[in-house]
Amino acid sequence: MENRVLSFRVAVSKGYEPRLYMYDPAKIPLGEMDAALDFRTWSKRIIAINCYFTKTDTGEKFVVTVYCQNKTGRYILPGSMVDFGQCPANSI
Repeated sequence: MENRVLSFRVAVSKGYEPRLYMYDPAKIPLGEMDAALDFRTWSKRIIAINCYFTKTDTGEKFVVTVYCQNKTGRYILPGSMVDFGQCPANSI
């Protein structure tokens, strides 16, 4: 189980396929759902983590960018308790 946030290059070299994941905000599923965290990469231009998910019921793949919270240094979404900087891959 991969627990590190990877560089984009390392993720590709390990066999991950980021191009299979939707980036279009209009098509990314919204709301609460079961999704597996497949892997994470550092964002290139901002202090954030790109989290690559697969929705468990449909197999739909999508990316969510989680920004670092300045006050805490944690990578959490508003209203969430999950720190994606520490969350291991394959977590649901």
